[in-house]
Amino acid sequence: MDRIFVDFSRPAGSVKPLHGTGNFARGHGADFRRASIPFCRLHDTEYPFGSGVYVDVHCVFPDMDRDPADPTAYRFYHTDRYLREIDEAGARTIYRLGESIDHLPRKTFVHPPRDPEKWAAVCEGIVAHFTEGWADGMRLDVPYWEIWNEPDNEPDPAKNPMWTGTPEQYFALYAVTARRLKRRFPHLKIGGFASCGFYAAAGAEPVPAARSSDRAEYFLWFAEEFLRRVSDPDSGAPLDFFSWHSYADEPAVNARFARYARNLLDRFGLTDCESILDEWNPRPAGRCFGLPEDGAAVFAHLCTFQREPVDAAAYYDAQPTSSYCGLFDLQGRPQPAWAAFEAFGELFRLGRCAETVCAPPLYAAAASDGTARLLAVGNLSDRPRELRFDAPDTRPVSARLLHGAAFGPAVPAERGLSLAPWQLALISFAPAKIAP
Repeated sequence: MDRIFVDFSRPAGSVKPLHGTGNFARGHGADFRRASIPFCRLHDTEYPFGSGVYVDVHCVFPDMDRDPADPTAYRFYHTDRYLREIDEAGARTIYRLGESIDHLPRKTFVHPPRDPEKWAAVCEGIVAHFTEGWADGMRLDVPYWEIWNEPDNEPDPAKNPMWTGTPEQYFALYAVTARRLKRRFPHLKIGGFASCGFYAAAGAEPVPAARSSDRAEYFLWFAEEFLRRVSDPDSGAPLDFFSWHSYADEPAVNARFARYARNLLDRFGLTDCESILDEWNPRPAGRCFGLPEDGAAVFAHLCTFQREPVDAAAYYDAQPTSSYCGLFDLQGRPQPAWAAFEAFGELFRLGRCAETVCAPPLYAAAASDGTARLLAVGNLSDRPRELRFDAPDTRPVSARLLHGAAFGPAVPAERGLSLAPWQLALISFAPAKIAP
């Protein structure tokens, strides 16, 4: 028998925006709204290469010989529609300024810009279009602007699918662009660099499915050198958020990565800088997609991130056609991993996180809005578990159990609950009955 402690009278901060997604599942706006998805991070959108028209700088501004101040030099139409769909689904956007990954032997778009100042001016035009209405644009809530993605992917520029330049060239591009954007848009958050991760720091091996360099030490060097430069008072380059990635499959390993990232930022004096895990997936490249095991793993990570120093997170990827999408199948049908997002979304809507204590393979998080009280529990094991609850001044009333990819109707839970292997449950609590 497993006991879970939950105390709704002891708040544990706010439920954080951890169930963000990489990109958007078009046609699933109602699903995103029901799950209260907090934001979509745009990278590899409509891959490959933005289908020539989405998000990437070369898609939006195809001719670098044109004037960035000329509204007719931009092609916003398709990206406008994409961001509008995200907005209508109730989510915000993390917009990656840069290019999608390029796995072809001969790279096309991931080269350092010939003129960094001009490239930064183009980025300014893109930000102004989506947040200030410039160039017949919109005034959307796009708070995060990320400069490039994984320039550290390979130490050898000839093999790097994200950046064919040197580290120095990236550091210079970041500084030029971040300074320009922050001057023009001081209220927006400017950051980067979407680090490949910290596998070497936590004793974990790089994940082959992440398609990252096996030289994990280089990832650490690149991150430290980047932070050393932006934290130099003479640089003048802002860093409102630091983004990083992980494809490790163990919650405990990703917890170590989260602490490493936070400690690294603090060591460089960047104590106010947000730590954002904007690519993660515990079962990448189709491993277990569509199975209850995947839903349990995704939920376990969301609970872990809630406890660790992660300010926000985005699962890679929400596009059903992506080989990294475990949320929907190719026909767009929700999978068990999506149910984990829905469960966390219910907690997110309640707002105030409550204290919970349990031990693996059980993972739990709880929240309350002062009236409703909800505990979400997942069984990350291949054995059934018998649950009992210790809940001061409250009592379990009913539970909704996950079957397939959907939660069933409420069943009584006053006497406890049986969880099948890999199963999730949402348990509602009420005030304890007062003895006569």
